[in-house]
Amino acid sequence: MRHLTVYQRLATIIAVLSITLFAVSAMQILLLRDSVLEERRTMVRNLVESATKILSSYDADAKAGRLEPERARQLAFAAIGAMRWGQYADYLGVYGTGPSDAGVTYVHANPKYINVNRWDFKDNTGKLLIQDIVRTARAGGGYVEYMAPRSGGGGELPKLSYVGAYGSGDKMLALQAGVYINDVDAVVYERAMWAGLGGLAGLVIAGVIAFWLGRGLVDPLSKTCEAMDELCKGNLAFDVPFVDRKNEIGRMARSLQVFKDHLAESERLRAEQEHGKTQAAEERRAVLARIADQFERSIGGVIQGTASAAGELQSSASSMSSIVEGTTTQSANVAAAAEQTAKNVQTVSASAEQLSSSIQEIARQVTQSSSIAQNAVSQATRTEAMVEKLVHATQKIGEVMALIQTIAGQTNLLALNATIESARAGEAGKGFAVVANEVKALSAQTAKATEDITSQIEAIRDATGSTVTAIREIGATIGQMNEITEAIAAAVEEQGAATKEIARSVQQAAEGTQGVMKHIVGVREASSQVGAAAAQVLSAAGQLGSQSDQLKRETGNFLGNVRAA
Repeated sequence: MRHLTVYQRLATIIAVLSITLFAVSAMQILLLRDSVLEERRTMVRNLVESATKILSSYDADAKAGRLEPERARQLAFAAIGAMRWGQYADYLGVYGTGPSDAGVTYVHANPKYINVNRWDFKDNTGKLLIQDIVRTARAGGGYVEYMAPRSGGGGELPKLSYVGAYGSGDKMLALQAGVYINDVDAVVYERAMWAGLGGLAGLVIAGVIAFWLGRGLVDPLSKTCEAMDELCKGNLAFDVPFVDRKNEIGRMARSLQVFKDHLAESERLRAEQEHGKTQAAEERRAVLARIADQFERSIGGVIQGTASAAGELQSSASSMSSIVEGTTTQSANVAAAAEQTAKNVQTVSASAEQLSSSIQEIARQVTQSSSIAQNAVSQATRTEAMVEKLVHATQKIGEVMALIQTIAGQTNLLALNATIESARAGEAGKGFAVVANEVKALSAQTAKATEDITSQIEAIRDATGSTVTAIREIGATIGQMNEITEAIAAAVEEQGAATKEIARSVQQAAEGTQGVMKHIVGVREASSQVGAAAAQVLSAAGQLGSQSDQLKRETGNFLGNVRAA
């Protein structure tokens, strides 16, 4: 914005005004459409109310006996059908809503629809138009939107209608008056066009005024700038324009005139100064000649002393540099030895740490072995208890088998007695004798089987006793192993503690060695720094000697120039 010309600034103002005007116009068009649409909504509602008043008036005549009810109804429909408005002669519609005449058209601009039931009529969007009108009337009235052709024909267009109701019950009528949305848009377009033309005319007028004002500013400013350019070039042979004006241009011109006058005065003073400078130069040469002689007498001794001091300083710096080199060499040797010692200590420390880790692993394995041994002792104890229960069970089985053997012997005696009794009975006891023989045979088999089982149980009892003895010996052996394992664990723990102490001592030795290395490195760095400083002193001494010679030469040149000035 700072680099824009006056014309550009005025054009910017016009552009901002144009954008603002267009934005306001767009907002007004939106508001205008809402306003026009609301006007049309109010209009169609008023038309429906007017039609309602017509129906009410004819009903009053019918009730007063002045007209037949049907005649009054037809006259009312005719009056409503004659109502027209708008550019395309829009109309009202009246429809029945009762059970017997729901959807019947009583008033319409197209005569073919009169007294026709159009209950299932749809617009091109599939909307049941008549049903929607009847439903709205039954609900008390309201606005509906649908598609409908104009009264003069043509395709269907969007339409907004107000639906009112007259009467009640089966005699209720639905009254409808609508307006086409295209008509609303046409009114909005017409008003917006006139508003746009007015705004465009305003912009043109504003542009002409801005151009006229800009020209009245730009021409004086251009001529004033030309005068300033001449003044910058040093040209004073011109007249400043617009000095007599009473506005800001005149103030600028008068300020420029003052600047021009001051510049002329400055030129006069500069000429006088040039003349004064010539006289001052002659006087200055004489003064400089006297100063040069005095300076040569005073500075000569100082330069000679500086050169001598520079030589002595160079000799001392050379000696100090040799001493520092020796110190640096010794420090490097000590640092190398300390570094080797540190590496050895670190190796020992690493070995101690590995030994400590191995001992810890052994301790863990011994602890695990001790735990396993304890578990084995517990298992052996439980096994011994179970085997003892088995011995006790075999004893019980032996007692039962003895009882069975006794019963078998008694059964054998009973069978023998039965055989004797059957022999006494003769032929009558033969069958009983067969049974007695079978019982005796079974008792003999039972006795033999019992003896076999008893011998097997005795063998199991002997084996079980041996098992108990072996399990007890195993438990004792495992207990001894557990004690030995615990002793090993204690020894390993003591060895681990000793190894940790060794590792700690080695670590401390490593840290001490590192400290020695740091100090030795510090000594070596300090020696290097001292050597560098000595080299710098030596270099500075050499430079000082050279500068002394240079100073002597420059002083001679300076005095020669001063005397020549």
